[in-house]
Amino acid sequence: MSLAEQVVVLGGSWVEQRKQMGRSEILVCERPLSLDKEAVRAEIGDAKPFDIYQVKNGIGTLMNALRIGRSLIVWQVQSTH
Repeated sequence: MSLAEQVVVLGGSWVEQRKQMGRSEILVCERPLSLDKEAVRAEIGDAKPFDIYQVKNGIGTLMNALRIGRSLIVWQVQSTH
């Protein structure tokens, strides 16, 4: 299990979809990660996610992303309403 996969599990989610892009890997999470958990912070420190906008079948979705080594972890931003 890679460090990125460990962070996903420790953050309270699981990998819904995995995409290989060259030597990099994109891990799409089933639900948002809890990056404030102590076990997650022990692995990644104070790394902060950044926003990306994914367009799939003409529908745009705001996503959070976190790069760990050659892996990119992405998850859908929780709506606030």
